[in-house]
Amino acid sequence: MTDAEREPEARPQKATHAGRSALVLTASDRSAAGEREDSSGADVTRRLEQLGFTVERMVVPDEKGRISRALAADSACALFSPRMLT
Repeated sequence: MTDAEREPEARPQKATHAGRSALVLTASDRSAAGEREDSSGADVTRRLEQLGFTVERMVVPDEKGRISRALAADSACALFSPRMLT
């Protein structure tokens, strides 16, 4: 048996997540202040949308309290505990 026969053909998998939602939360002082574009958040959002997710984006300062409140305000993060923040 050859290597090609042993290993399944690698194909990109297209996941379908229609009806699912995601929150992209960026914690950045400069992006929150409008001093810098949140390009990483935009990249993640674009990829999730390509996969069929409905995406909400939030940018907050890099402060534990602001991050906790942003997560608590999002119903998808209702089970998220502020103690999980590091």
